[in-house]
Amino acid sequence: MALNESENLELKESWHDDHLKVICAFSNTRGGKLVLGITDKHEPSQPRLNIKKLLENIPNKVLSK
Repeated sequence: MALNESENLELKESWHDDHLKVICAFSNTRGGKLVLGITDKHEPSQPRLNIKKLLENIPNKVLSK
């Protein structure tokens, strides 16, 4: 199944705090999905993320913005 970016789907190779803008845009429209770890060419990017820590930090970053 190919994932194509659209107004409701963003593909990102890794996490950057700039992606908070994507989350904000989704929250101000009809929602959407931000998929980390995949390139625009639909290949895994193998990000070196601490997923558990990232899932804890993102809500805090959203609330502080």
